[in-house]
Amino acid sequence: MYGEYSKARGVGKSFIGLKLDEILPINGTSARISQCNTLGVNHLLPAYQSIFNEGSGVFFANMGHLHKPVTKSNWLTETRTDLFSHHTMRAESHAVDAFREGDGPGVLGRMLDILERQGHAVGATSINSRVEIIDGSPKTGRLADVMSTEGIPRIRDRSFLKGDSQQLRNYLKSLHSGTDDNSGVFSNAYSQTFVDIWNKTDTLAEKFRSINLLTDFVIPGHLNVGEISSQLQLVARLIRLRDLRGNGINRDVFYCNMGGFDAHFLLAEIMENKLPSLNHAISSFWREIKAQGLQNSVVVVQGSEFGRTITPNSNFGSDHGWGGNYFMFGGDVSGGKIMGVYPSFNESSATNIGRGRVMPTIHHGMLFSMV
Repeated sequence: MYGEYSKARGVGKSFIGLKLDEILPINGTSARISQCNTLGVNHLLPAYQSIFNEGSGVFFANMGHLHKPVTKSNWLTETRTDLFSHHTMRAESHAVDAFREGDGPGVLGRMLDILERQGHAVGATSINSRVEIIDGSPKTGRLADVMSTEGIPRIRDRSFLKGDSQQLRNYLKSLHSGTDDNSGVFSNAYSQTFVDIWNKTDTLAEKFRSINLLTDFVIPGHLNVGEISSQLQLVARLIRLRDLRGNGINRDVFYCNMGGFDAHFLLAEIMENKLPSLNHAISSFWREIKAQGLQNSVVVVQGSEFGRTITPNSNFGSDHGWGGNYFMFGGDVSGGKIMGVYPSFNESSATNIGRGRVMPTIHHGMLFSMV
């Protein structure tokens, strides 16, 4: 198996494959690959090896967007989307609804809709960005929160409403003054939403300052590329604060993002820069969740909009692919397994559609159905 891998990827400075001493072994018997019982994890991700070995993590092999089963001969004509576009594939991976039949745009938002109908108190939070994956049906009236890793300052503590500045006060008075015949039909709704968010932010800011983590979640600057460690530290604090948020939250979803993996050139250098931060973030977060006694109540899913090409390009990078590998851990997961069919690196393989792109054998819905 490694021989096939190294031939396809190339090993050494001018290629993108890992040398044997750069691979951390994991038990691969569950992948059922002939004459191969050991698979590997990048040596820059020892936390993944540890979580997998303790039985808390599962790898999903060769997963991607599929709206129907396809083959090497008909995938191009039978696939109804722009497979190798970041924007389109991100939308597909967030929706997990190929025919757009669901009531809401995001797979996690729709899951919250179901839980809310069952009587659970739910919450949805995205860190540093607005994303559709956590949006449910607009009929619920539930709004997702967006929080910054910079913290949760009270609005009145911001420079534009504090001290002698007061830059925005007159504008706020004008925007939220009494309505008249020329006011927009949504004026009252806009003002009420603003007041609700203002009050919610102020209340959360006060509670946030009173909560400390149970572990030493240190974030060295060189281990916070993409602010991934800061993002997961914030999520850990929000989980710790769950009983004090709103009327108490018992079902939460959070979205974090670490970009910059579009490695069309110098893939090895990009991985050496980014993976240590990702490893530190995951390791620190998992240690904190265990300290909170929630290791069987928190599930982490890590993935991307698509995988990368198996073969390198001329810039020592990889290009947009299709199927990729995902990782899930926590939540009382029956781990230490590799789900799906690990792909062959051989160009004659039934899943290799050319240019080093691998056609997925399982779709995103399988992963979220397990959650």
